[in-house]
Amino acid sequence: MRYIKKQDNEPDCLTEFKKTLLQWKKTDDPLWEFSKLNWDDDFKNPHKAQLIDVLRREQGYICCYCGRRISKDNSHIEHLKPKSKKRKPSYAHLVVTYSNLLASCNGYTEEQESEYNEKLQQNRATPAPAQESCGAKKDDWYDEDFTVSPLIENCAEYFTYTGAGEIRSPRVDSTKKQTAEETMKTKAAEETIKHLGLNNTNLQSSRKKVIQHILKLIRTKQFSSQQLEKLIKGYDKLSDQGEYVPFCAAILYYLNQQYNVAKIKE
Repeated sequence: MRYIKKQDNEPDCLTEFKKTLLQWKKTDDPLWEFSKLNWDDDFKNPHKAQLIDVLRREQGYICCYCGRRISKDNSHIEHLKPKSKKRKPSYAHLVVTYSNLLASCNGYTEEQESEYNEKLQQNRATPAPAQESCGAKKDDWYDEDFTVSPLIENCAEYFTYTGAGEIRSPRVDSTKKQTAEETMKTKAAEETIKHLGLNNTNLQSSRKKVIQHILKLIRTKQFSSQQLEKLIKGYDKLSDQGEYVPFCAAILYYLNQQYNVAKIKE
């Protein structure tokens, strides 16, 4: 997970939708309860298509939770605080609040999506891919205390990664008693990993590939701290196409570790 910096103002397409909705509901009350909105029935194209384009671009075309590449065909608008009107507490009033909207993958890989669509085109009966992670897996779960949000600037610090591609809670010194803050941080990471399915087989396999690649590069090249610093800056910024490298949070975790080791040796 990497930090998502939301733009200061909501996109025009969302503002226009709200204006249109208020006209349709025959009210000029700017405080009309958007919690009454039916997301799937009322919020249709072109506004929804325009909005998710904005969200994907804002995130560098990676999933808000797992960090895999997302495109038009394998992503959806995600409500960080669920839009469900039935859950308690309810966040339905935030259904069209820009700061609550993200772009999530659909919980399966592009390869699974492509294979599924190909079978559909061939008129072959096939079940849709299992939605094993992220927004689809999360559903209506949200915990004020134990949800690690990608809108938290230090969200990456809540997670560590193994060479096998597993995502874990922060490492703790077993010889020392955890502080209350460390305990909360560990619990939040564990709950988020569980409810978002961040350790499903596909995600672990994908992360393992990029982690093993970067570890091989580190072992082969024996980078200095200055060289590692350049690599870190490279993986931490958008490409010329406005994209982040998929699973860049896991890559940066290992590069930063190696940078700290290199600094000590120097």
